[in-house]
Amino acid sequence: MKNKRGLSPIIASVLLVLLVFVLITIVWTTYKGIVEKNLNKAGSCLDTIGKIEIVGRYTCYNPASEQFQFSIERKDVEIESLLVSLSSISGNKNFELTNTSQNIPGLRIYQNNLNIIMPNKNSAITYIVNLTNISFQKPDEIKIVPTANGEQCEVVDILNEIDNCIIPIPNDDSGTPSMP
Repeated sequence: MKNKRGLSPIIASVLLVLLVFVLITIVWTTYKGIVEKNLNKAGSCLDTIGKIEIVGRYTCYNPASEQFQFSIERKDVEIESLLVSLSSISGNKNFELTNTSQNIPGLRIYQNNLNIIMPNKNSAITYIVNLTNISFQKPDEIKIVPTANGEQCEVVDILNEIDNCIIPIPNDDSGTPSMP
């Protein structure tokens, strides 16, 4: 009689477990870089939520001077730029604010004619948009979108009820306030 020896069930089980570990290792090394890159990108954008806000009490429209005032507060968060998007029945208008001082037509800093920058960490800046200079009507909505680690994030704050100003907004040149 021939001596037939088969694979014992224990050895077969060990070989199957080893095969599964090898397959898991191959899949993990293939997708690890992709997963880490996406997690880093998502983490940077998640850090901005609740740390960059439109200050509603300083955001308003002055119908007499046709100026729109908005204020942005930035807490302790790293970002490269902020996209400010205004929407109205006349369309959309976007402004990109960065750490580099720049001249943006129709936009200025409240009570200051210096070039435009975004707020530094733990500070706020109020901006004035002269709507007649950019052929734009009263905004219905304002959104802010940060860029962090080279990636544009989602909208972090939105204000879609723009009230008329109670406090006068100063004119561009004279500093004399115009009354609403």
